[in-house]
Amino acid sequence: MKCPHQTRRGRGWILLGGWVELLPGARARALLCRPELLIVEWEFQPGTVVPEHSHDELQVTICSKGTVELMVEGKTHTLAAGESIVIKPGERHAARFPAEARVVDVFVPPRRQLQESLCS
Repeated sequence: MKCPHQTRRGRGWILLGGWVELLPGARARALLCRPELLIVEWEFQPGTVVPEHSHDELQVTICSKGTVELMVEGKTHTLAAGESIVIKPGERHAARFPAEARVVDVFVPPRRQLQESLCS
């Protein structure tokens, strides 16, 4: 029986890739890379800020540990563990992490910049 945590490549998918630091205080790993979607797990250290940005992909953000303060189109949403939000394509958004947190993002279609960093 294969370990469920090993990286698997081929047929256009990766399961549990290695951690990559993409921002100061933030590291990410691919949970699933497919041509139609990308699922990324993030770990954030206290005080980490993700600057305001937008992209053409739909994003579903799920907080799995701690809290995240998401600013979407100028409105602040505070997510606790188990809560989620949908960010539509083109919506400007940013995030702040007051304490250690873990988040899962789903991008449809895959966000190319992240896909290149995490799924190669």
